[in-house]
Amino acid sequence: MQRNILSAAVSIACAGLATQAFALSPSDLNSATTSIVRISGSSATTNQLIAFAQNNCVSGSLAQLTTSDPSNFALLCTPDTSKISGLARSNLVIVKDGSAGNDLSPMANRTGYPFLDVFNAAFKSGCGSATPVAATTEYVDPTNPGAGTRIALPAYNKYSCPLTLTSAAPPDMGISDVEPTLLVQAGAVYPVSYAQLDALHSSLLNVVVFGVPVTLELRDAMQTAQIASGTLPSSCAVGDETEECMPTLSHQQLTSIFTGNAVDWSEFGLTNPSGDNNIYIVRRINASGTQTAARVFLASDPCIAQVIGFLAGNDGESSTAANACSSATPPGTVHEGSAASDVQICLQNHNANHRWAVGVMSVQTPAVGDANTNMRFVKIDGVSPTNLNVALGRYGFWTEATLNYTGTPSGDVGTMITALTTGFSNPVVLRSVNTKFLLTNLLSTSAEPWAAGVMAPSPLVSPNSVPLINTGNLQTDLANVYTTPVNYYTHAAGGAPHTCQPPITYFATGTLSNNPK
Repeated sequence: MQRNILSAAVSIACAGLATQAFALSPSDLNSATTSIVRISGSSATTNQLIAFAQNNCVSGSLAQLTTSDPSNFALLCTPDTSKISGLARSNLVIVKDGSAGNDLSPMANRTGYPFLDVFNAAFKSGCGSATPVAATTEYVDPTNPGAGTRIALPAYNKYSCPLTLTSAAPPDMGISDVEPTLLVQAGAVYPVSYAQLDALHSSLLNVVVFGVPVTLELRDAMQTAQIASGTLPSSCAVGDETEECMPTLSHQQLTSIFTGNAVDWSEFGLTNPSGDNNIYIVRRINASGTQTAARVFLASDPCIAQVIGFLAGNDGESSTAANACSSATPPGTVHEGSAASDVQICLQNHNANHRWAVGVMSVQTPAVGDANTNMRFVKIDGVSPTNLNVALGRYGFWTEATLNYTGTPSGDVGTMITALTTGFSNPVVLRSVNTKFLLTNLLSTSAEPWAAGVMAPSPLVSPNSVPLINTGNLQTDLANVYTTPVNYYTHAAGGAPHTCQPPITYFATGTLSNNPK
């Protein structure tokens, strides 16, 4: 099928916005005037955390403080008191670090964790000049572009700062792509006692949609083979970026690849002209929630005992190496990436060396570089990783992320837990994340800005706000899911997050059809 949906755009903000008096900078970091909240965990929610800050801070006040490590950053702003009320100080800094598993032990036993030392004078003075980031705009009516656009989220400033860390404090809360119990069961965390695990509280936060990215040359080879076999329409051409022409791997093929039972592309009828027909795998480290989500979806591990597990890394490279997978002849075929950006770098380097590789990552993660990044997502069992396919129960590689904390939160931490659990499901935040992602061209084209990314968990959404997705008109259904991105299915049987629970309906889809359009 060929969609004909116009793109939402990212516009340039008013030129003077970033220089107004309320625009904060690193020099405004002061423990006497700035409330600090430290969040560890999932890198898959980075864009959503930024969008949350844009939507919940005074317009124009936000500054993102980045470092050489994409998992370590901070968000400094003046909170909008109509959305975040009760903080002890006038400004707010959210400090983010970690992966989904590594944060649980220090959070449970209240030990230090390596966060940015944002109040350190060397950190503040080492930040560069502000780089404006444009506001995000969206169509007033996605089915009627003539109705014009509006600013969805305001512009903000970005600074490049030194990676100055301190382990003086434990996480106040953590975000994980799957619930803590499963991470412990999967061996994805440092030792946590049962008493400490019982002391953790987990609230549903969002739905993260995952996908399977492959190197661009492999995507093209798959298109060639599947056009010839009739799996893809004859109207497709190699290099087409539409959903209709997106090639597919089956669930069984992917399980065979990641567990090591398929090691050569000839097993699937493909021959790499480079002469290297090895199947290269780009997975995440065990502490990653993305990795645990992939293990559950593809191998029922650790939900079922004694099933075959994922292959471990064997290329001998650091999981955070800037040149990961760039060797002319790598010593192994399996790379473990510490963060989503490491997976992207590895895939792009494999492609540059004409190796065919397949990975796992969340589909809302932005690209490294521009729209021509040398990786593409593929379908699973003929179904693309779009929000509409998730909402209709056609695509199952998704999880319900949780916000984790200990005890009974109070003060600034309690205030931020309330704000985050509400603000992450705000449709404006969800739409803005999804729109920004698809401009990177990793799913298909920028003409489909609402196709995939993140969604609201159905238990957090009022039934009165759920749109129809059985109108019989694809554009209307897409626009409805874009306007209110909510998953009609849930793993949270009885309200508690439980990723091993097969998805069950929460809202009626109103259709028996479960086939891709």
